[in-house]
Formats: sequence, C-alpha cells, structure tokens
Amino acid sequence: MHQLIDWIEEDRNFHAEHINRVLSGMFCCATADKWSSTHGKDPSITHFHEDGLNRRWNSTQENWINIGDEDAEDQIGSVFAVQGIDLNKVGVMIGPDIRVNEDGKLEAVPDNHNNTNNKFSVEEMTDPMNQFEFTLYILNQYYVLLTRGIDGIRLGFWDGNDSFRKYMEDTLDIGA
Repeated sequence: MHQLIDWIEEDRNFHAEHINRVLSGMFCCATADKWSSTHGKDPSITHFHEDGLNRRWNSTQENWINIGDEDAEDQIGSVFAVQGIDLNKVGVMIGPDIRVNEDGKLEAVPDNHNNTNNKFSVEEMTDPMNQFEFTLYILNQYYVLLTRGIDGIRLGFWDGNDSFRKYMEDTLDIGA
C-alpha cells in the first residue's frame, strides 16, 4: 500500500490537476477489514492497515471522485465507486480473494471476499459451476479496476498473494 500511495502522491505533486486514486478489490483479511455502509459517514473508521498507514474505503459509491470529504483523495476506492470513471493514475491493490490453484488456474476465494450481496452460500459453492461463476465475477471486478487509469496503473499484491503476483508477471512477461 505504501508504494502505491507514494506513486499516486508523487504524481499529485507534479500534476495537481490529475485525478489519481488507489483502488482495491473487495477483499478482506487480517490487515484489510470488512466494509459496512454505515462506515462511510465516520472518517475515524479505517479498513486498510499496513505499517502504521491506515486508510478507509470510499465513503460513498455515488460521485465519489467529487465528494468534499477531507480525506477524499486518500480513501481507497472500490469497484462500485469507479465504474465508468476515467482517472489519470491508478494504484490497484489485489487481495487474497483471487489466487492461482494447484492446477495453475485462477480461482476466487469466497472467504476472502467482502461483498455479501454477490456471495453464493457455502453449500452453493460446492457446485463447480457456481465456483466458476464467482471466479468470473471477481475477475470482472479487477478488470474494471485495472482499466480506470488513463496515464498508468501500478499493482500491489496484498497479504502475500505471491502466487497471483507471479501469475501476472508470467502472463504479462514482466519482471518483479
């Protein structure tokens, strides 16, 4: 998170007119707390914690880019806050809600996803078709996040998601 925020802030220093944000998949884990709609009104509630740096999810999903919150530029945006919005630079945090399985295929991890409106029940997730559909849903969320930056994007892999980071490096033929 530190590297993504530093990259965004560096661009802000040189191009004050740019609209840059750090965005995140809808994941939760030991250092990324679950979001609740009631949290949006309380700026003291933070959701992302890394080495003394604490940030909160977007406080609203409607017109988030133009809200007047004091910490608006520092909030972490979700897929629901940036659909159809073009930004200059985007840092995207990829979490443990997507991984590479033992067969080398991408799969979603429902227990690490934080949007109860789209989750299948535990029983429903035993059906391979539901697991596949859920995986596509998560991949589509990341697709939206990864296509918001006009002038560039940077990826951050949260909570040791090294298998997916390696998958991306191999797929895109880039080095770490």
